[in-house]
Amino acid sequence: MTSPSLPRALRGAALLGLALTSPSAWAEEPPPTGSSAPASVPSAPPSESAPEPEAAPLVPEASRLKLTFGGFLTGTMSYDTNRGASRPYLHQVGSGGTEDVLFFDAAGTRLNVGLESHGDAVVGRGLLELDFLGGEGPFSPRIRHAYAELETALGSIRLGQSWTLIGQHFPTSFNLDGLFLQGNPHNRLPQVTLSRKVGPLEASAGVFLNNARNGSATIVVDPALAGSASPGDNASPIYQARLGVTVRQTGFVAVAAALGKTRVYFSPTPGADAGAAFDSPVGMALATLDFSIPLAPLTLSGKLWYAASGGYSAGIGQLAVIDASGELRQLRSRGGWLDVAMSLGHQAKVSAYAAVDDPEDRVEGVAIPIARNLTLGATTSYEVMPKFILGLEGQYAQTRYAPPAGTPAPVRAEANALRLSLVAQYHL
Repeated sequence: MTSPSLPRALRGAALLGLALTSPSAWAEEPPPTGSSAPASVPSAPPSESAPEPEAAPLVPEASRLKLTFGGFLTGTMSYDTNRGASRPYLHQVGSGGTEDVLFFDAAGTRLNVGLESHGDAVVGRGLLELDFLGGEGPFSPRIRHAYAELETALGSIRLGQSWTLIGQHFPTSFNLDGLFLQGNPHNRLPQVTLSRKVGPLEASAGVFLNNARNGSATIVVDPALAGSASPGDNASPIYQARLGVTVRQTGFVAVAAALGKTRVYFSPTPGADAGAAFDSPVGMALATLDFSIPLAPLTLSGKLWYAASGGYSAGIGQLAVIDASGELRQLRSRGGWLDVAMSLGHQAKVSAYAAVDDPEDRVEGVAIPIARNLTLGATTSYEVMPKFILGLEGQYAQTRYAPPAGTPAPVRAEANALRLSLVAQYHL
C-alpha cells in the first residue's frame, strides 16, 4: 500500500542530505535564539566580492524639547471687619477704617509657561510666570518668575528673577502674599544662584542686587529731624546661601542666610529730595531656619528668622533708623510661622497656622511706628472634581502701632481685622 506523501518525503530527505554535505552549513554560526530565521536553515554566506559595510557614525540623540503651560485661575469672595486691612491680600491692618467690607477679586490667578530641553549631559529649563497684582489695581499683570536654568551632573545654575534662598517656603494658605509682612520674609529678585545636591544634602549660594526702591521698605526718621529719607538701589551685591537636608523622603530641614549692605538716602531739609545731604550704606543680615516634616496624615512646617536691617518683609517692611543725631542705625527684628496641615483622604485638606513679625520697639530713642504684626488662620479645601478646588479660609490679623506722642510707653494702639474668604480655584 503506497502513501501519496511518500514522494514528498523522499524529496525532503534528498534536500536534507545536500544541505548536510554543503561546506557552508558548517562554516556559518547558527542564528541566535529569537532570530527570525529558523534554526535549521542557515543564512547564506556574504559575497566574497562585497566589501564589509562601515559602522554607522554615533549620532547623539536629538534634544528633547518640552513646552508646558500651567498655573491656576482663582476667584475669591472675602468679607472682613476692617476697611483698613490691606486688600486683596491680608498682610497689615491700618489704624483707620473700621467698617465692614465685602469684596471680590481674581488677583490670585497665575499663569506660567515652562520650557525644558534634555541633551546628552545637560538639562535646560526656563520659566515665565505672571500674576495680576501689579500696578495700582489688583488686575494688572506683573512678572513673578522669569529665569533660565542649566543642570548638569556637577550641579545647576539659575539666572533670572526667582525666590531668594531665604524665602522659598510658605504656610498652607490662600493668602496671596504668603504672609509677606507677618512672619515670613521672602522676595523674588533677579539673581544668580548655584546649587549642588549630594545624596540628601543640597547646598546653594548666590548673589542678587538690592532693589530697595521697590517701595516695600521704609526708613524710620527721628521726628526731631523733620527730614525725608528713602532706601536706594545698591550696586553692591547681597550674598546668600542655603543648606538643606531631606527628611523622611519628602520633607526637609534647611538653614539660610543673606548678608550685604543697603543704601539709604536722607535730607534733613523738609521737602527736599532724599539724598541731597546724606548717602550712606547700612549693613543687613537675615538668617532663617526652615523645616517641613511629613508625619502622615499630618505635615508640620515652619520658619524661624532673625534680621538686622533685613528690609522688605522683615521688620514689617521697616529697614533702618536715623536717630536725632543723624546717625544711621540698624533695625533688628525677629519672627516666624508655624503650620500644621492634615490630609483627609485624596480630596480634602485642612490646616491651621500662626505667624508673627516683632521688630524692636525703639532704636536709639526713636519709637518704631509699627511695633508688631501677627496673624492666626485656618483653611479647608476640597477637590470637587479633578483640578477644581473649593476652599474656605478664616484669618485674624493684628497690627500694633507705637503710641502717639505724650502717651505712656506701655500703651499701644492696635488695629485688628477678621476676614473670611471663599475661594474657587481651577488648576490648569
